[in-house]
Amino acid sequence: MKYSYHSHTRWCNHADGEISDYIEEAVRQGFELFTICDHTPDDQNPFGPRASWQDLPAYLQAVQKAEEQYSGRIRLLRGFEAEYYPEMMHRYQELKDQNGFQVWILGQHESADHRLNYYHMKDLDAEIRQYTADLLDGLATGFFPVLAHPDLVILDCPGHRPVPVFLDCMRQLFAYCEAHQIIVELNANGFRGGKGDPCREVWEMSREYHLRYLISSDAHAPVQLNDRYVAQTEQFAEQLGIHPEEQIRWQR
Repeated sequence: MKYSYHSHTRWCNHADGEISDYIEEAVRQGFELFTICDHTPDDQNPFGPRASWQDLPAYLQAVQKAEEQYSGRIRLLRGFEAEYYPEMMHRYQELKDQNGFQVWILGQHESADHRLNYYHMKDLDAEIRQYTADLLDGLATGFFPVLAHPDLVILDCPGHRPVPVFLDCMRQLFAYCEAHQIIVELNANGFRGGKGDPCREVWEMSREYHLRYLISSDAHAPVQLNDRYVAQTEQFAEQLGIHPEEQIRWQR
């Protein structure tokens, strides 16, 4: 892999390494492009540590410093992985328009109304359907060109095996992504954490649709940027006849 669109640094409060550590590793690996990407801040910390919005000015300074330090050595983009929260969309738009964060990846871990934690589902059928509805609503804004780890909720299925409602919802997501040219992400962090994703049944099924694909490391430490789990994800895609994109054009 010679590109990175989705990774996380110590700024998100649940990963290790400075921004410069990741870029240095990307340069060492011969990457052509690296996206400075973290989770958007969240003051509520509903499902684990996240940066606060109060941290944003310092984070922006760190981003700018890294860009200046590595200017001319590697192509750098600014991005965020974000949940779809309707009340936060204006802040996301400001970050895009005023601060140059052009790469936006939709990764839903909590329901849009903040009532459900998708890492700990209690009513599997209802919450998987709500997860799907949240993603479809978020994608319908037209703001997110990439859908991260759509099959993440396989971790709540018994034995990490797909249940009918899960497969039905994945079909809904893939049909929407096909119709609207949304890029779907195969996420190496699933293999890294043994969470059940990427789920073979889901990605085999995805070949029934004309989709755009992306492989992401979702690194939470610099050494994970291009580790054996990324290679495993690349091999997984190759076995299924999936051809991920590398150079993606982002709207400015």
